[in-house]
Amino acid sequence: MTMPHIKKSAQTTENRILIRVLGGHQAPLTLYQQIERQVSSRMQTIIDGQLYTLKIIIGEALWGTLPNNQMKRMAGRCFAHMVSVGRFPFRFVQYKRYCTKRYQLK
Repeated sequence: MTMPHIKKSAQTTENRILIRVLGGHQAPLTLYQQIERQVSSRMQTIIDGQLYTLKIIIGEALWGTLPNNQMKRMAGRCFAHMVSVGRFPFRFVQYKRYCTKRYQLK
């Protein structure tokens, strides 16, 4: 598995560790790890042939703790990166014209 580029950033008064995900975007390492742990713990609930959004995959409990749309987009980029590098056995599925990514087991 390829790990994303990690760097320290002084964007606030405290240092945050950021990782580079798809499209050159950066996300907090803690968010990346949180999404990865949650997806790992819920893989047994995934049904072959079904379409999923990240919200469904990680569950409403975690999704609801993300404070705003920006954090939800970052979570989506983190998961898309994990799928892209093969961390989880999903594939991207274009669903109508929605910009929200859909996933299906490979």
